[in-house]
Amino acid sequence: MPEWIGARVWHILITLVLLGLLGPSPSPEPMREALREAAMAQEGGRPGSALAAVELALEFEPGDLNLHWQAARLAYAAGTPDVALNHLDAADRISPTVAERTCLRADSVLATGDPSAALALWGSLSSVCPDAVNQHRGLAAAYLATGDIVGYERALSQLVELAPGDREALRSLALAKAARVPTESVPLLRAMDQGSENGDPLARSLIRAIEEARLEGNPAYSLAQVGQVLAQHGEWLASTWALQRALELEPDYVEARAYLGMSLDRSGQDGLAELQAAAAAAPQSALPHAFLGLHWRSQGDASKALAELETAAQLNPTDPAIAGELGATYEALGDPQSALAAYLYATQLAPQEPGFWLLLAQFSLRQELQVQTIGLPAARNAATLAPNDPAALDALGYSYLLVGNASLAERILTRSLALAPDRPSSLYHLGLLKLKQGDLTSARQALQSVIDLDPGGNFADLAQRALERVDS
Repeated sequence: MPEWIGARVWHILITLVLLGLLGPSPSPEPMREALREAAMAQEGGRPGSALAAVELALEFEPGDLNLHWQAARLAYAAGTPDVALNHLDAADRISPTVAERTCLRADSVLATGDPSAALALWGSLSSVCPDAVNQHRGLAAAYLATGDIVGYERALSQLVELAPGDREALRSLALAKAARVPTESVPLLRAMDQGSENGDPLARSLIRAIEEARLEGNPAYSLAQVGQVLAQHGEWLASTWALQRALELEPDYVEARAYLGMSLDRSGQDGLAELQAAAAAAPQSALPHAFLGLHWRSQGDASKALAELETAAQLNPTDPAIAGELGATYEALGDPQSALAAYLYATQLAPQEPGFWLLLAQFSLRQELQVQTIGLPAARNAATLAPNDPAALDALGYSYLLVGNASLAERILTRSLALAPDRPSSLYHLGLLKLKQGDLTSARQALQSVIDLDPGGNFADLAQRALERVDS
């Protein structure tokens, strides 16, 4: 909610109440009481209740411009932008619109999912809105939604000037700039890194990639490196911007096209065409086939995924990531022995990488397959290599639970939850442990927390079944 709405509505409502109470007025007592209730609700941080009271007052004075204006503000603050627009329409019918109303209309239209209309409204203004910071946040969101990256970057630049302490705005601007003009983004990335309490790994990785790529003197290569770093850190949308720019400069850049396909997939778009084009352009390159495997598995076609990943593994048999993805695909196809072999091979290729030991451990635990001889040692290796990783500790704790060492399981699961108190998997395993110990109260509490934290998720479903068994 824009600050100007929260800060001013309450004072105006109080003024309306005082005028109704202290001055001679033909207003009926129910209307005056409604305004009192509105002021009290707004003061208590309940804009929805305040809106209901103002709308009750409007039944007595349907042509009151100020009441419609306050109702519009309250409706927006209450998260009902369509209601806000109705009251703004009513206010505009009573009196010609003013800039302040246009600002709220733009906010409301954006909230209803029409960014183009919101941009048009902001563009019609001759000056900034009362809350310029909120306006530029809205502009950035609208430009992003319409795919106008230049406008998005411009709005973020203005927002950072207006609110230099807004770390999220600075971060968004730094990533957008890195994806368009990498060398110009370095000062922003340094500020992003310095603004983080313990430093920002993404900012540092991007700075390093940009500085190293600068030596090549190839803008397309620099953009592709930025795109890959962004992808590795899960910044899929920004990754697509950088990679698309790289391909504009160098259309035959196969690696950039493969990464673009994957980033499009991960950002909710369809990267199949780019992935197929990359594989066709470089049939002996493992990367496009590996990414095609990920694409098909995400689409639920494990058979096509397997064919692509096996091709990738033949082309690059020493890549542990491909081996790990093969393991997941064999598992999806119901072939646990092949999955186990693939996961084991991944750990052999990268024995110092905790992630591959964790994949092996989690597979063993899911399948309850050779937990004593494979799952537990793999989880122990993962936790040794990454002692502060709650997922590794969770796997180790659950391993001990399955092999019958409840006291050690409890100690390690407690450590996992100390690092990530809202982790559904750890809470679920703790709930199972408490059931085994006969502590039904603690078990119910842990399992109910899983359901609350992971509604509709796999662990919530497992927790619900466990609770039903307890209460049956």
